[in-house]
Amino acid sequence: MVKKNYSLSERISIANQFDIEGEIYMVTPYGGGHINDTYSIESKIPSKLGYSMKRFILQRIDTNIFIKPIQVMENIQKVTEKQHLNILARNGNPLREAITIINTKNGKPYLEKSDDNTFWRCYHFIENARTYDFIPDNSFGLNLAYQAGLIFGKFQLQLVELPGKKLHETINKFHHTPYRIQQLEDAIKMNNKERLNKCKEEIKFARSLYDISSTLINLMEEGKIPIRVSHNDTKINNVMFDYSGEKEKALVIIDLDTVMPGTMLYDFGDLVRTSTWPGAEDEKNPSKVYVSLDLFKALVKGWFESVESIMKPIEISNLPLAGKLITYNMGIRFLADYLKGDQYYNIQYKEQNLDRAKVQFAIIKSIDKKWDEMEKIIKQLQK
Repeated sequence: MVKKNYSLSERISIANQFDIEGEIYMVTPYGGGHINDTYSIESKIPSKLGYSMKRFILQRIDTNIFIKPIQVMENIQKVTEKQHLNILARNGNPLREAITIINTKNGKPYLEKSDDNTFWRCYHFIENARTYDFIPDNSFGLNLAYQAGLIFGKFQLQLVELPGKKLHETINKFHHTPYRIQQLEDAIKMNNKERLNKCKEEIKFARSLYDISSTLINLMEEGKIPIRVSHNDTKINNVMFDYSGEKEKALVIIDLDTVMPGTMLYDFGDLVRTSTWPGAEDEKNPSKVYVSLDLFKALVKGWFESVESIMKPIEISNLPLAGKLITYNMGIRFLADYLKGDQYYNIQYKEQNLDRAKVQFAIIKSIDKKWDEMEKIIKQLQK
């Protein structure tokens, strides 16, 4: 689907189909996301002093990526409803601590625009909160890592009574590593010699880990690891932080497009991948890449404080492996996309997906070197 540039009047017309309080007067592009088109809605609400302004988020769902937009929204609706009930039970504020869907005036959680076959949704805007793109390896970063572990653990705790199997699998085999391996082998068979010659070592390294790729999948299929709701994209920039206090406090998890049946180990693993290497995803010098044990310890501490009470021993024992496998999963996805000519991930320069793959593989090598220390940290922090 070719992206369309919508005029202001068109954006306002779309926004007006949602049950938004007040008079909508502005809908402007918002944020820097690479998948969905996101806009900020500004609405005037009459008050004793004249008018007050309230904001909302409007998004066009990218159906090239999310080919089942109705199922995506059904998943998000189930998850957020359960979150709201949990937050209310402890006298919290669900409008600030969770995503809140604004239905259309017809009562649906999404708008299907038939004239151009697009799907839209609307959320409450969460004010006085911000996101970060990476976690630095310093005292500030330690708090971010701790808070990330805390809130994604809390996400699991909030949804423990929602069986993962009640959600749709909206992206086929998203974290299914053997499936991703097959995609890599298919990309290799395309025989793009120019690109193949540049990543021989990365292909060799990827193939060296094929034998462990099915570990989590097998444990889930055998019923040893429970199927739970999984966010599946636990990057630090999917956490909004309240910055009103002395320290940044994780407030709300955003970007629920990938919530699906899975395991909490997927979420923890992606946290390890994205929150313990304090640098860029496309660092051009892989020798600089490392896993910070300090950040890992802060992450595990926050995670355990929220969710250890519901974790099974087999889930705890596989926490280091989860970090390694999810990082591997992303590494071979970046590598396959590079070999296919960069069809999936947006790039700013020709070798970016190869650089991304190299970083993932460098993280894995650092995990292997620090494996015993990571296991020791987990044992120390267990209650």
